[in-house]
Amino acid sequence: FVVLRTAKAAGSIAARTAAEAPETGAAGEIPGIKPGQLKRLTLTLGKGHYSLICNLTGHYGQGQFVDFYVR
Repeated sequence: FVVLRTAKAAGSIAARTAAEAPETGAAGEIPGIKPGQLKRLTLTLGKGHYSLICNLTGHYGQGQFVDFYVR
């Protein structure tokens, strides 16, 4: 999973047919989470819009992303 600081909505970062989304504005990530595995990521984020995406091949295109705001 990758946390991106971006003005774009999570669903418009890349085409749904793209193998991966660009990671421009990455604020942090957890690489390689295996099924059933638990990992924790702690970030200090400034105010703004962020997207959380799964950037494993094909996962972004399957809708594994969400927008969130820090206020």
